[in-house]
Amino acid sequence: MINLPDSPRSLGDLVGLGFRLVRKNWKTVVSIFLVPSLFFSMALSGSQFCFVHWVQAQSLDPGFFAVHMACGLGLALVMIACQWEIALRSCAFIRCVLLVDSEYSVAYEYARRRQWEIMTVYAVSFLLPTIVAIIWTLLFVATLYLGTGDVFGKVLCVVLGFLEGLTFVVAFSYSLLYTAIAFVAVCRAESGIKDSLKEGFVLSREAVMRGLSYICLLLTSIFIVTLPLYLPVVLLGIWEGYVQGKMNEINFPIYLRVLEAISSCVINMLSLGAALSGVALFCRDVKMRRQGLDIDEGLSKLAYQPSSPQSKS
Repeated sequence: MINLPDSPRSLGDLVGLGFRLVRKNWKTVVSIFLVPSLFFSMALSGSQFCFVHWVQAQSLDPGFFAVHMACGLGLALVMIACQWEIALRSCAFIRCVLLVDSEYSVAYEYARRRQWEIMTVYAVSFLLPTIVAIIWTLLFVATLYLGTGDVFGKVLCVVLGFLEGLTFVVAFSYSLLYTAIAFVAVCRAESGIKDSLKEGFVLSREAVMRGLSYICLLLTSIFIVTLPLYLPVVLLGIWEGYVQGKMNEINFPIYLRVLEAISSCVINMLSLGAALSGVALFCRDVKMRRQGLDIDEGLSKLAYQPSSPQSKS
């Protein structure tokens, strides 16, 4: 990997260090995440095609519905299996980034041995942001009804919508920060599910503003870096829709779906590598700052400790 900093760094330095780690070890990142990311992208594209084909067919035939439902469930199981493997490989990757294990094979054996604890925390990292998104979506929908009334209702709708947008960014970012730190905790040490979730809460609470700023900076950086990879697929999709002239019944060609699966696979690998590296480095930085504060506090207590009578004599 790379030499880890021996002192706390700024947020920009940590993000840059995470991307530098992926750039210098891109072959390792690809070898780790290629297979599960590729199968996940293919299964996701297949499930989307299956759903669109069923909707566009407008058929109520039970057999037709059963075939599409069976295909959808099968592809969903494939995606779950891929996410399971991605979680284990992410754990091994984090241990290598933090230099807990010098070899990836040793780190992967650790992940296999503790896969149930790792998968539980990994599932929480999906569920908590999803719950936050659902709650705020319901709030947004309820707020929209206020805009259908008089002028006061419309003004109140705008004000509440703005406040809900701000609180959503804060709540969603904190859910990502908390679950990310908890996942690093369960990957780094032999800690149980409860201890890992507790450590995620403690560390995220100690650096709330810094952590929220870091999560926003990291996600924004990943989006900017990966956007050029997905933009050509989006433009091709718009062009195909324009050529066909039926925006509500677009049958995308096979080559476009293949390109979409390939670009999604590449984006997933780069995003995973940068996100895992960035979160692991941030957790290490928070612990270093915490240890430094403990040392400073201990030295301060020693400095102001009153001298004993024996020392005076």
